[in-house]
Amino acid sequence: MVGKKTLFILGSSLIAFLLATAGSSAFNSGDVQRIKNLKRCPNCDLVNAFMPSENLSEADLKNTNMAGANLRYSKLDKANLMNADLTGANLSNTSLGDAKLSGATLIGANLSNARLNGADLTNADLTNANLMGAWLTEANLSGANLSGARMNNANLGGANLSGANLTGARMNDARLTEANLTNAKLMGARLDDAKWMDGRICKEGSIGECKK
Repeated sequence: MVGKKTLFILGSSLIAFLLATAGSSAFNSGDVQRIKNLKRCPNCDLVNAFMPSENLSEADLKNTNMAGANLRYSKLDKANLMNADLTGANLSNTSLGDAKLSGATLIGANLSNARLNGADLTNADLTNANLMGAWLTEANLSGANLSGARMNNANLGGANLSGANLTGARMNDARLTEANLTNAKLMGARLDDAKWMDGRICKEGSIGECKK
């Protein structure tokens, strides 16, 4: 039979663990207010911050930790997000036109229906990201890691995907008209019904290449 002392120790340890976990995952409320007021908060802590529908156009958020943050429907046009950590962030329906996202970490991020026209995503990590229905026209994705990304119905017209890793990406019905895919890795990528660089539609069963 477990004694009262043992139960007390176990209970105290559990409370200490929960408090430590909560502290490590909470965002800095001061940093949240700072970005809302000044639109400038490089190197800030915005982990799991809840900021939907915010107007953060041209904000300076380089090197900021925004893992798990909720920014859906927000405006981040021309924002500086270079090397920011947006792992698992919710950026669905967010406007990121001409945003600077080079070197950013967007692993598992939700970018469905986001507008990334002209955005700089060079060397960004978009592994397993959700880009379904996203607009990436004229975006620079050279050297980006898009392995396992869901890109169904995404518009990549005129995008630079040179050297990008698209291994296992799902690109069914995606538009790739005039896109640059020089040295891109397409192993296992699904391209059924995608509109290829020359405007032709890829046949069913197009895996790793566009079958015409």
